[in-house]
Amino acid sequence: MAKRKVMLPRAVLGMVLAAGLVAAGRFVVRLVGMERGEGDASGRSFGALRGHTYVSLATFRESGEAVSTPVWFAISDDRIYVGTDPESGKMKRIRNNPRVSMTVCDPWGRTRGESVEGVARPLEGEAPDVAWRALFGKYRLELGAAHLFGALLWYRPTLEIRPAGPKT
Repeated sequence: MAKRKVMLPRAVLGMVLAAGLVAAGRFVVRLVGMERGEGDASGRSFGALRGHTYVSLATFRESGEAVSTPVWFAISDDRIYVGTDPESGKMKRIRNNPRVSMTVCDPWGRTRGESVEGVARPLEGEAPDVAWRALFGKYRLELGAAHLFGALLWYRPTLEIRPAGPKT
């Protein structure tokens, strides 16, 4: 019986190559000491999230049950900006209940640290320039690699999160 060659689709190879390039870029950035900025330092309420790559964004169902998803985020002017599909489940839950909770996590959603509460709102229509600048400033390597392979078409800032007010 003849052995068959298993060929990976070009898209998979492209994603693997992009992930390798991003990892190499991050290594060089950390080696040289050119850490990414996160907007101005005036926003102290999201201070626990600064300097991290992923945050586990918990949105809440009508029953009150939390649904967590690891996302990229950027902080600018005491607001957090997140990019996601406008028709995703998290966006539908936010339209029903704007309360969110964020915890620093790894790419697989394993949390570490304390949660920070916030109030989210969808960015309708065109996202403000500040959201684009914040996200592209922080994830320039990753989004540049996504752009090379055509995956950037779906990515745009769609959420703005403000600090939650004091609990009453």
